[in-house]
Amino acid sequence: MPPVEDIFARLNTNNAPSLDAVLALFFSEFPGANAAFSTSFSLEDQAITHMLWAAKMPVRIFTLDTGRHFPETYRTLDATRERYGFNIEVFFPQTTSLQNLLQTKGAYSFFTSLENRLECCHIRKVEPLARALKNVSLW
Repeated sequence: MPPVEDIFARLNTNNAPSLDAVLALFFSEFPGANAAFSTSFSLEDQAITHMLWAAKMPVRIFTLDTGRHFPETYRTLDATRERYGFNIEVFFPQTTSLQNLLQTKGAYSFFTSLENRLECCHIRKVEPLARALKNVSLW
């Protein structure tokens, strides 16, 4: 496998390639890669999801559910699954860790200190992301 820096150097030209071309290049350079795309359902992520679907790229799509999403996020998740037929995996915080955080520090402890904010992010984002990326070679 070539270093990723070499791939970016080839892409870094005055004639910027399309995202489709970038994705195709990565899959040609990393054949058989266990690829994953993380989505937050933003407009940009929805555009990438559409491109992955249109190009039939072999990419696993996942999202992190921190337990603090807006209802619109869940509606977008459902609509995206329905439109594209993707099995979008959802990774949640570990129940025991989250219960302990809420019981000992409350639902809004992340507002009270940097330490609490880091703890909350670790439980709700970092640890679930680590599980989502297990065995992934291209993210």
